Amino acid sequence: MLLYNFLQKFKITNFFILLFLSFFSFSVYSMSLTELIQDLLGNDSSIKSSESAVKEAKNDVQTAWNAYLPELDLKLIRGNENKYKYEAANDHYDHQEMDVTFKQKLYDFGETGSDIKQKRNAHTVAMLDLQAEKMTIIIDAVDAYLGYIDAVKKLNSEIEALESKIESTGQEESRVKKGSGIASDVLQAKSDLAGAQKTKIQAEGDLRKAHNKFFKVFKIDPPETIKNMQLIELSISGISQLPKDIDAAMEVAIANNIDLQTKKYDLMDAEQDLVASRAEFAPDLDFESTYKWKYNVSGTKGGTEEVNWKVTLSIPLQPWQDLPDYKNKKYALLTAEDDLNEETYATKQTIGDLWEDYQVAILTKDFALNKIIITEELLSIKKKERLLDQADAAAVTAAENAVNDDTKALIDDETSLTEASLDLLEAMGVLTIDSIQDVAAEEATVETSATEEQATEEQATEEQATEEQATEEQATEEQVASLEAVPVEPVTEGDLDILSELKDLIQERANEFDLEEVSSNIGCTSNVFVGQQQDDGSWKTVCKE
Repeated sequence: MLLYNFLQKFKITNFFILLFLSFFSFSVYSMSLTELIQDLLGNDSSIKSSESAVKEAKNDVQTAWNAYLPELDLKLIRGNENKYKYEAANDHYDHQEMDVTFKQKLYDFGETGSDIKQKRNAHTVAMLDLQAEKMTIIIDAVDAYLGYIDAVKKLNSEIEALESKIESTGQEESRVKKGSGIASDVLQAKSDLAGAQKTKIQAEGDLRKAHNKFFKVFKIDPPETIKNMQLIELSISGISQLPKDIDAAMEVAIANNIDLQTKKYDLMDAEQDLVASRAEFAPDLDFESTYKWKYNVSGTKGGTEEVNWKVTLSIPLQPWQDLPDYKNKKYALLTAEDDLNEETYATKQTIGDLWEDYQVAILTKDFALNKIIITEELLSIKKKERLLDQADAAAVTAAENAVNDDTKALIDDETSLTEASLDLLEAMGVLTIDSIQDVAAEEATVETSATEEQATEEQATEEQATEEQATEEQATEEQVASLEAVPVEPVTEGDLDILSELKDLIQERANEFDLEEVSSNIGCTSNVFVGQQQDDGSWKTVCKE
């Protein structure tokens, strides 16, 4: 019984362990980019620092508002006072004292209000910095994620190209000694093979770099295979955020660009600095009231009370001390205005460049899709010509190089389109995690293999046509072979006499034609004949006089 219970517990424990491991394995290998970004937005150190800066700026605003609040102080005093007199009774007092002070700032000509506005601006800038940090994380995450996928695809493409070159050229070794006397076509094949090996090594190095960047951004290693890594696309919200034209992009960027907004708040801070500096020349107006209760203080027995209030107007009489600072604040204001104008021009240029990049990425992707179809078709034709000895190995190798280059270009163009759209949204200041979504595995498969499917269909069509042609030729040969030979009758002496008579008749007609031509030439003194139209519309050759 004890053994049975132990086995049951062991089975239950193993079940939960396997369940945990399966869940953990799914979590590790199902690399959803949006989930990784969500994790970074919640745990990345830069996000935490920016959030702390926002909280600090909010507390600074509350501290600045405290300057308008009254100051209330309570002071309690208790002590003992002894007076020793010569030839008189000494006095001993147990004295007590309480002071209550109330102070209120009435007006300071904008100094406190300026400080509050600056603290508000700092809080807004801190929130803008947090938003910018989130957009930076999204851009970096997309770049690292798609960069790793592209690096793997390019390495696979280089490996396939290298294997194809080895198969088409029959060369496996690219190293050649100087003066080896190898034929030129073999040297060309080895040169192409060496180039393929070089690009493969470069692709391996790029993959290692992409791996390092992935680890730096996400703090985890990428999966060993990219089959479970999902691509991304713009969500419905992201598509709606994309502008229809460059003017709409400019309008949104002027209102929401992070760097431009920061410069605007810098200008506002410079204006408030000037207001605060100007307030140093103006008086301060304060109110103060005190209540004092004293008992046995200063030799006065018993308790006394005092109530006082006053309004204080403080006028500075040394303006030259604050004048240099005032001038500096004016210069800082002018500099802030210039910086804002320069940032406005820079933002417009950035939006214009990113808009062009986005438009070019759309067009180049379409052309890249079409170009790879053309090069794959050309490669298929060159391979067939190679089998028929109508093309050499160099032509096949050149076609393979073109397919490999176009494949890498298509990978780059697809990634560039996604990154260009995200860069544009970031420059406009509207990029969020809701702007992107994961591409479903079925859609990603269809999108990435569209060219391969089309090429496969074309190849299947060609193979089917070739098979049909071969079938027809075979059927024709069989039909001809199945026909029975017609018996040939033997040639008799009568047939030979008929052939002799026919030959004599042909020779006689030729002699008559030669005599007519000679006689006609004798009658023509110019020996030049021209065509002449007759009355009935026919033409006749006559002698030219």
